[in-house]
Amino acid sequence: MNIGEKMSEIKLKSCPFCGQDSGKVLLSAEKDSIEIFVHCESCGARGEATGVFIENGRNRPAKDIVDELEVNCDEARDSWNYRKLEA
Repeated sequence: MNIGEKMSEIKLKSCPFCGQDSGKVLLSAEKDSIEIFVHCESCGARGEATGVFIENGRNRPAKDIVDELEVNCDEARDSWNYRKLEA
């Protein structure tokens, strides 16, 4: 499975702010890092970002970077899906 397939298969809860089911897992790439986060397309809410630092990435096996991205996709999902239990 590639990272795009993994991102499309992630199950997200509805937005904790507007209640819509319009969250998407997004990547934001910079020169030396990649951020992964969930963004609500309805209200613009953004979940906590997790990232992969890829400085000197050409010296690092691509598989290691992809494996880390997959873990970060799971962390972004878990952060978005977390709901504090009501007492």
